[in-house]
Amino acid sequence: SDTWITASLISSKPDITGLSLSPGSPTTEDILSFEVTVTDDEGVAAVLLKYEFQSESFSLPMSESSSSVYSIQIGPLGTSGTLIYSVVAEDISGLKDSTSKIAVSISEPPEQMTIANLLNDLESFVGQVIEIDGVVTVPAGRLRTNFTEAFLQDESGRGIILYSSDLDTSF
Repeated sequence: SDTWITASLISSKPDITGLSLSPGSPTTEDILSFEVTVTDDEGVAAVLLKYEFQSESFSLPMSESSSSVYSIQIGPLGTSGTLIYSVVAEDISGLKDSTSKIAVSISEPPEQMTIANLLNDLESFVGQVIEIDGVVTVPAGRLRTNFTEAFLQDESGRGIILYSSDLDTSF
């Protein structure tokens, strides 16, 4: 009883919650956005994003974007690999806490589908829904007037005919 006393807690370490990364499945071309909520009764002095990528370590200050919410953006990283990240927060008393380390794979973006890819390997895509960006170079009503038919071309230089017997030629 002479060496121990009961005392009230004066300060506690910061509370870190809701760490998130977007996009959820990042590619080498994405800007990575990190967000976390950090609260402390006395006040937060610093919030750092710590990450490791390609055998290099980084520690970057996060900015308070709204009340108790801190964020930062990094990248694009440019190469594939595993990104390991965590957040360290320090209050004005010097007490620190951190999140567990989280690993996420940074992958190459999927190859963009072109009309040339589609036409060169048509059998591989039978039964699949394919999304292609292109420009209608011959509008509906020019090739046929009794049903809808238009010509779509993309940056690959190849094109396909779009056909529908249900749409009128004003498409």
